[in-house]
This record gives sequence, structure tokens and C-alpha cells, in this order.
Amino acid sequence: MAVATVARRARDAVRNDPYASRIVDLWTGNAVGAGITTRWPDARHADAWRRWAESTACDAEGRLDLYGLQALVMRAVVESGECFVRFLMVPPSPANPIGLRLQVLESDHLDTARNGMVDGAPTIQGVALGEAGEPVAYWLHRVHPGAAWILPGATWQSSERIPASEVLHVYRKRRPGQLRDVSWLAPVLLRLRDLGDYEAALLMKAKIEACLAAVVTEEGDEALTGAAAGLLRDAQGRTVESFEPGMILYRRGMGSVEVVNPSGGGSHAAFARRALEAAAVGAGLTYDQVSGDLTQANYSSLRAGKIEFRRLCEQVQYGMLIPMLVRPVAERFHAQGALLGLWGTDMPDGVSHVPP
Repeated sequence: MAVATVARRARDAVRNDPYASRIVDLWTGNAVGAGITTRWPDARHADAWRRWAESTACDAEGRLDLYGLQALVMRAVVESGECFVRFLMVPPSPANPIGLRLQVLESDHLDTARNGMVDGAPTIQGVALGEAGEPVAYWLHRVHPGAAWILPGATWQSSERIPASEVLHVYRKRRPGQLRDVSWLAPVLLRLRDLGDYEAALLMKAKIEACLAAVVTEEGDEALTGAAAGLLRDAQGRTVESFEPGMILYRRGMGSVEVVNPSGGGSHAAFARRALEAAAVGAGLTYDQVSGDLTQANYSSLRAGKIEFRRLCEQVQYGMLIPMLVRPVAERFHAQGALLGLWGTDMPDGVSHVPP
């Protein structure tokens, strides 16, 4: 299945399925939380960083600070599988002393129609590669393909070649040579859909049973056969084509009154729990995190589950977020400040990145 198709279905699930939405929130809250902070060993870097990172001047849209952008990137990675961050330069200001802004782009901005030899470089799904297979450029749409029709003169086919030095491509690399990734919800989408369909069917069944109070079979001399014999009518003799709460139905027959007894829910609780357990495992979380159900949990089981989750979360932090997002942003921040003469060209020793 195409990456874009999985991403669209995952986004739909996040907006309409409470458990899918919960999975994205959990990963964002645990991997990023209040933000992965960068600590500088000298006062000049630390002061400029604080003014830049803690203001919305670092956001190309002017809405989030740096730590809000980190959370936004993490959400996009879990939901769509990948996210792009583009460096944009603007005139320096008190809130933005180095003139650097970050533009967060959804995976849809990548022009996946660019394949083969494009501008002299082998290109796979919009990613231009070097001799060693490293990305050297990305073909990105100027506007989101879904919004191109709104802007005059813009089309979804419009894409430009952006050097890899100006773009951060954040995704979880699971295989050697892997250039892109799929939504983290891909293994659990069918499970969650089946659970939603099952619950919807149970709800419809309960509604129908709640509508029927009794079925009265009247004695009659007329012999009814075929479809006419099975028609249900109300007290006025009209054929019933829809149900209402407390309804009493009449039909021809030998004469009797049957009270409708709604059936039980069966094994719904067991099925729902098993489906959520599988969804939690597929998303790298624990059952209690996804479901919020702590009825069968105790301190030892919760602690054991969280130990494994923290190990996985640290792998995401130190294996994806810091090397693909946090450290490159800090390095670009330093390089741009050096160009403006705020400090020397050498990156200071002792820079650290601290997860929440």
C-alpha cells in the first residue's frame, strides 16, 4: 500500500477514532513533552538561544515556540510517518537575533512523482541521492497539494529542488537504505477499524431491541401467504418500515403476545480488550496507556510495562529526534550566528540535548 494512502487513512483515524488520537498524544507527550532542551556552555549562545527558542519568532507561521514545533513534528511523524523542516532566513530582530525561522511541512509536500534521473541526480520519490545514497536535495511543492487551488498561479505540480542542507527530514529509520517511513499507526489501523465496526454493530443492535416492546399476533380468518404474511403493522394497520422506542407490532396468526427480551452483550468486553491490547502492542505502548483501563493493573505490572516503554521512547529520542531534528537545528543556529559575527565559527564543546 502506498505511503500516502496509509498516511491519509491514519489521519482520518486520528480525527475520528479516540484510540488512534490517544496513541499520537501519548507518543508526543512522552517523547517530546515540554520540549527537548539544548544546553550551551557559554552565556552568549545560551542567551541568544533562550530569546530565539522561547519565542514564536522561530516559527515561520509565528504561532509556536521551538518546543511547540518539536511536538508538532513528532505528531506528524507518528501520524504520517515523516515530516520536513525547512530553514528560512529573515532579517535579525530582538526576538530572532540570528534571523532563522523553521517551516514545518507535512509529508504531502514531497513531490513523489519525481523519479529516475532528475537534474543529473538519481531521484526516488522526490529525494535526490548522492553517490553513497545520501540525500542531496528534496523536491518539495511550494504549497500543500490540497491547498494549491486556493492560491492564484499555484498548482500542485509546482515543486522546487531544495538542497538537503536546507531541509531536515525527520522519520524513523528501520532498515538500511530506507528513505521514507509509513505512519506508526499502519500496523493497528485495521484492528481499530474492526473494533469501531463491532461497537457500531452492537450499538445498532441495542437500539433496535430497545425499540420493540412486544409483538401481538392476532387471530384471523384470512389466509396470508408469502411476503404479505410476514408484514408487521401498527395499531392503525399501517405497514411498519421503521422502529420507534416502545413500539408494539401487530401481525396475523394464531393469536399471541410475545414480549421482546433484549439479548446480552456477549463477549464484547473480552473482544474489545483483546483488540486494544493488540493495537497497543503494535503502537509500541501498553494496554493501560491506550485504553485508560487500570482495573486489572497493579503497581508492579504498571512499572514493568513502563520500563519497556521508556527504553523504546529513549530510542526514539536519541535515535531520531535528537540526531534528525534537535542537533541539526542547534548546529544551524550556531552557524547562522557565526555568520553574523555573534561568536566564533567553531561549535562550542559541551553542548548537550536533554529530553524531558
